[in-house]
Amino acid sequence: MALTTEAERALLDLKSRLATQPILRPSHFSKPFTLTVDALGVAIGAVLLQEVDGIEHLICYYSKKLDCHQNRYYAVEKEALGPKIDFGRPYF
Repeated sequence: MALTTEAERALLDLKSRLATQPILRPSHFSKPFTLTVDALGVAIGAVLLQEVDGIEHLICYYSKKLDCHQNRYYAVEKEALGPKIDFGRPYF
């Protein structure tokens, strides 16, 4: 599927906005984190959140295509992979 120049610019703008403040926030290691995981079919997605002043803020995103063995897991088992996610930083 080929994107038009306008659609490609819009996609790059969306990616940029999703990766900067106010959407994405730096973490405060003095506050607890919340991990939300969802597994559908062949992939797992997760977000790491942190509550600051009563508002949940997004700290980072994660998505991964599951391997052929993990694809056989039940949904609850796929979601249990969440705490093993490597966000690239030691959040847990």
